[in-house]
Amino acid sequence: MLLNKFHLSFGCVALLILATALRLPLLNGSFWLDEAAQVLESSRPLSQQLQIRDDFQPPLIHLLVFGLLHISQSEVFLRTGAALIPALITIFALISIAKKYFSVNAGWISGLFLATSSFHIFYSQELRPYSLPAMFAMLSWWCVLEMTDQNAKARKSQLLLWGILNTLGMYSSYLYPFVFLGELLFIGWKWRSSFKKLVGALVASSCVSLSIMPWIPSFLLQLSAGQQLRKSFPGWQEVVSFDQFKSIALTSGKFLYGVLDLSINPFYIIITTCVVISTIALGWQLRKNKQLTRLVPVFLCWVIIPVVVAWLVSFFIPVLQPKRVLFALPALYLAVGVLIAEAFSNQRHIRLLGGILFSTLLIINFYGSISYYTEPGLQRENWRDIHNSISKKYSTKDAVVFMAFNDQLASWKWYNINNFPTVSSGVFVIADDPDSLGRERLKRVTDRNFILVFEYLTPLTDPHQWIDSDLTRYGFTQVDVIKGNEQLGNVRVYARTRQIIGYSEY
Repeated sequence: MLLNKFHLSFGCVALLILATALRLPLLNGSFWLDEAAQVLESSRPLSQQLQIRDDFQPPLIHLLVFGLLHISQSEVFLRTGAALIPALITIFALISIAKKYFSVNAGWISGLFLATSSFHIFYSQELRPYSLPAMFAMLSWWCVLEMTDQNAKARKSQLLLWGILNTLGMYSSYLYPFVFLGELLFIGWKWRSSFKKLVGALVASSCVSLSIMPWIPSFLLQLSAGQQLRKSFPGWQEVVSFDQFKSIALTSGKFLYGVLDLSINPFYIIITTCVVISTIALGWQLRKNKQLTRLVPVFLCWVIIPVVVAWLVSFFIPVLQPKRVLFALPALYLAVGVLIAEAFSNQRHIRLLGGILFSTLLIINFYGSISYYTEPGLQRENWRDIHNSISKKYSTKDAVVFMAFNDQLASWKWYNINNFPTVSSGVFVIADDPDSLGRERLKRVTDRNFILVFEYLTPLTDPHQWIDSDLTRYGFTQVDVIKGNEQLGNVRVYARTRQIIGYSEY
């Protein structure tokens, strides 16, 4: 027995080591726009940490990063504390749940899938509130399964822990209430014949609901700010949300293929068909399996109900994005892990189907992860390197950076420690009027010899290319392009006509 426990413990540690190793590459990569905005807001005094009107998120991540910043400002440390550690806890909890409530093999298989998922790897390295609420969802579901187990004891302490975890979850993501709803439905179904237990769950859930009430005014303020932004900057809607009728399919596709760019081509069609057919065939063959029967209500309440409700809410408030429902990915792998584990202990033709599904998913995960490490187009915006390139090549005395946005972009602010002169257009969209604010601000910097214009977001903020037109009118000519990665785009360099002759010696 002791040797058996050692092997189980060793296997869990091995999976966690693998998960950590797969999440170390690119952990020190440059902060992208949203991450930089996060650290800038969390860098403010504690008294201002709840003043986050323009960030449609609850405050827990801000408070967490605020504390981490007092220790270190490095990308690795901040991402480790706010994203990587929660991700590893999620993987550990998934393995433990699958092993205890289904089978040991289900634990290893589901844990292996989550550890190698490029989608989970990506958001294990994101300094935003995606990994954190996924962890709270995982741990709170662990409590739910513990409480509703027939042999469960000490339900009062478990209810208390469940309430605390859900309260933290509520303060970590605005989509977390959908997780909470699924848990309540599951508890209600399991305890439907026990009035006393239902009363206890009702009291605990009421406390969770009351705990979020103080934040409701701030939520309404954020909601109003978001609606105002969509009116002021119509193109932003396309950046932060997806077509409502494609969002469910996109979420399913990202859960399966991770960071890979989705498109309709023979590769995706063949692989998707293989996964779908083998999954349906296995489900049909094992439809009377006791483990799968136990799994169905868990899967329904943990994955289907939260995601579908989020989709329905998105008809009014566009909230459904794959990364925002990351909490459903571990449960999806739990279901697949149980399905494959049961197939492996069955007849030969069923084992073959299970092997096909297992191999296909694992190949997709590793291919997606390798692609993420090696293809810059799948990685985050590299603001750190492009700032270094600009600072090395151009002098702060006769060059200025111009950004077509209402303010300096947060990612540039964070890395602009040498205070390279920077001016923004001051508006979301540069207007046709030559005397408008954005074009007037551009005119003010024409006393510089070099003007560096970021292409980032300009298809939305300068759709008619007034920047290029006005600079040409003011006697500037494009002389250089500083290349960023695919996500960031390039920086166009304009020089006064009199500077062009001596530009090569500059």
